[in-house]
Amino acid sequence: MLYLDGIIFSIQKFGGISTYFSELYKGLNKYKFENELILYDKNPNFLNNSNLKLSNKRFFERYKNLKNIPSGSIVHSSYYRTSNQTNVITVYDFTYEKFSKRILDNIHIAQKRNAIKNSDVIICISENTKTDLLHYYPESANKKIFVTYLAASKNYFNKELSYNSRISNPYILFVGARSTYKNFISLVKSMKNFPEIKLYIIGGGNFTKEESFVLDKYCKNNFKHFKNFDNDKLNDLYNSAICLVYPSLYEGFGIPVIEAMSAGCPVIASNCSSITEIATDSAILLDETNDVSITEAINKILIEENFDLFRKIGLKNSLNFSWDLTVQKTIDSYNCI
Repeated sequence: MLYLDGIIFSIQKFGGISTYFSELYKGLNKYKFENELILYDKNPNFLNNSNLKLSNKRFFERYKNLKNIPSGSIVHSSYYRTSNQTNVITVYDFTYEKFSKRILDNIHIAQKRNAIKNSDVIICISENTKTDLLHYYPESANKKIFVTYLAASKNYFNKELSYNSRISNPYILFVGARSTYKNFISLVKSMKNFPEIKLYIIGGGNFTKEESFVLDKYCKNNFKHFKNFDNDKLNDLYNSAICLVYPSLYEGFGIPVIEAMSAGCPVIASNCSSITEIATDSAILLDETNDVSITEAINKILIEENFDLFRKIGLKNSLNFSWDLTVQKTIDSYNCI
């Protein structure tokens, strides 16, 4: 029997990991792979199904291992927890190991280290994540490691809006968190060169003082922040945008890149980590991601011929990623146990 540890649904309401595990859960049921999802809060409405188990939440539940799992079971945790049975974990990235300087983040690192140590199967969401896993935890080389890509929701699709319809009211998209390594500031600085183009910023919470300062300096009155949105709204924004600029200097996967491509939105991104892997030859990838290189890339996309080219090849590339394939490969990893 497979038990899915749904602790992620108590940690985040929206985000790549919760999307991944909700799609995995729905896919397992589609393929009639016997499973039970363990939850600790009110059931998310998109997980309405009979094979749910609501468990009592303990203090600091997210940091505690699972108990009372029947003998002979497989446990797949959504966020770095294990049990005394056979354990599968998914490793997403090594952001904390690479960039964190906060003492409290050592708790997360310690939890991940413990989960890796006590796992029987490790699923990495990109080859780059697997490389990082073996770098930071070389002892994991004796584990069964699988690379299983993520995907974009079916809510993201191409509405075939033309270049001319987009250029009449042009905007550029930035999607997601804006931590330092996400390189948001470089994009904002580049916007000073495009006074006729707006910057649409999706999610990421309230602006920091530094972000507010640079937005006021380089993009004053020429940006819009969407704090609340859903897949359908974001799909509309992708479909009408000139491009997505995704200047992050490190990603475990980079779902917005595939979302944008699925919606026919050209992508400009950093040529690094998993982005190189999932977007090779289908996006403008920058070897040096700064305001100068971003400006050059945007100018390139503003040429209609280039816009059409990167929209076309992005759409083709997006077909390589689907949640159905993710589920099938995950089932393969369970069956190897």
